[in-house]
Amino acid sequence: MKIIVTGGAGFIGSHLDDALIARGHNVTVVDDLSLGVPGNIEHLRGNPQFHFYREDVNDLKATVPYVEADGKVIYPDETGAFTIPSDT
Repeated sequence: MKIIVTGGAGFIGSHLDDALIARGHNVTVVDDLSLGVPGNIEHLRGNPQFHFYREDVNDLKATVPYVEADGKVIYPDETGAFTIPSDT
């Protein structure tokens, strides 16, 4: 399954990226790096199951192409927690 993780370069998001890739999913991270750290995802660069785009998810025009291409989006709620859909 193709999954987008917003904030995927943050501490929690990067661990979510790892877990999803370990489950065989293709992960696209959209993160503007305002809070994320490139070092958190450095080990994933070059992995064919991983794609990173430096974009602000608040900019709908910048984000829509990734959503349309991939479908499922996982994003943090107001507490910073991620909810993983049960079918992943």
